[in-house]
Amino acid sequence: MYTTVISEYFNDWFYIDALAGSGVSVYGDADESFLGSPLLAAKNAAEPFTKMYFIEQDKENAAALEKRLDVAFNGSDLQITPPECGYEVYVGDANKKLQQVTRNMWRVAKRDGKANFNHLTFIDNQGLNLNWGGLEDLEDSTTGDYLINFPTSNVLRASGHKGSENAMVDYYGGDRWRSANGKEELLEAYTTRLSGLGKTEQVVTNIDSGTKNYQYDMIYATRKTRGGSDYINAIEYINRFVEAVDGADVEDMLQILRGDQMTMESFLPKQDEDDPQSKLVEFHD
Repeated sequence: MYTTVISEYFNDWFYIDALAGSGVSVYGDADESFLGSPLLAAKNAAEPFTKMYFIEQDKENAAALEKRLDVAFNGSDLQITPPECGYEVYVGDANKKLQQVTRNMWRVAKRDGKANFNHLTFIDNQGLNLNWGGLEDLEDSTTGDYLINFPTSNVLRASGHKGSENAMVDYYGGDRWRSANGKEELLEAYTTRLSGLGKTEQVVTNIDSGTKNYQYDMIYATRKTRGGSDYINAIEYINRFVEAVDGADVEDMLQILRGDQMTMESFLPKQDEDDPQSKLVEFHD
């Protein structure tokens, strides 16, 4: 849905996956593999992105991602339309590589004259991966929306560990986190920093992993617009869907994906079950 909405207002729209991985996600003891964020973003773009950027620090993962993208965009069963201006995989630290991505976006956006573009950036932190400086590098010269995995459990542990002070300062871009008491205030300190970047429209979705050792929150952040955001409405719907599900439901969903069960209707938010406009299919594009 993002590309459908954004294409009405911009000439170009870019996708950035700052911590892209290998292109697949592996789940459970059986090592079941599912499409990772790079391939899902490409497959579910109703209007193909102008260009897609993927950053991965691990060389082997980056090489695997490159191969999977090549297959996906060149006649695979996934039926993915390639981005108009292709894609690039950057091998290295996202905190440094985002500057290169920004410069390339500007070059591509100016290919036909005046630049008019937006980006959707996904930051799948598994720890204190992307420092605040990386976000600032991107936001200082571009306009974009962000989907950020805030690794709540990791941040909480780091906040109480003396050896992690410098990492926390880098992650938050300052000392605001020091006065936070507990995970809710640590999350609020981060979202307040995002508001300071102009991303005042936010939807925060708590993800229940099914274990106390690992909890995280997914933050969607964008700027406030005069007419409101259609995409925010979709994100809020997904928020209700996800927060109604806990880690114990994952196996049931996997059975559906395997074809062992028929439908995901039972996971829909109660108030939307009979609303034909709120079916999951509406948000697949």
